[in-house]
Amino acid sequence: MPDSGFPVGYGGKGSILITFRSKKPLHGLTLSAGLPKSPGKANAELNGNTYETESPPRHGANPDPNGNMITKIAVKLLEDGLVDKEDTKILEFLKDISLDVYGEKFGISVIPEGMPRLTMNTKRLTTEDGFPSLIMDIRYPVGITAEEVIEKLTAVAATYGMEV
Repeated sequence: MPDSGFPVGYGGKGSILITFRSKKPLHGLTLSAGLPKSPGKANAELNGNTYETESPPRHGANPDPNGNMITKIAVKLLEDGLVDKEDTKILEFLKDISLDVYGEKFGISVIPEGMPRLTMNTKRLTTEDGFPSLIMDIRYPVGITAEEVIEKLTAVAATYGMEV
């Protein structure tokens, strides 16, 4: 309900930070991206080699539908056949989720009337003890709840071997 006869704002989006963690460790691969000291860069260390990608940092409410540094590093490793076959599913998850900035593939897309649509932005990627973790910033409008977002993302992430 508007706050006056001439409202300035109609409502605001909710915000969720979700961490996805692999259920299995990577095989000799260490990933990092979006770290505070290098916000638009991603690194992969594999067999003594370092691979880097870069993209301009974007605000969580305005992700690039063409992907970001996480998309680029995942695509590079997959297309060049650099990763162990058992790690492919994890890299596919990183690619797929970083490209799905509106939640369409993950079943949470919402486009309400009078508000901007739901957005998903992959922010940070780290590897601890071989297990990659991805932090995602989700801005959701009316039409979906935080619980629904988490439930749907948890179900889809599990098909890639990831957990929330």
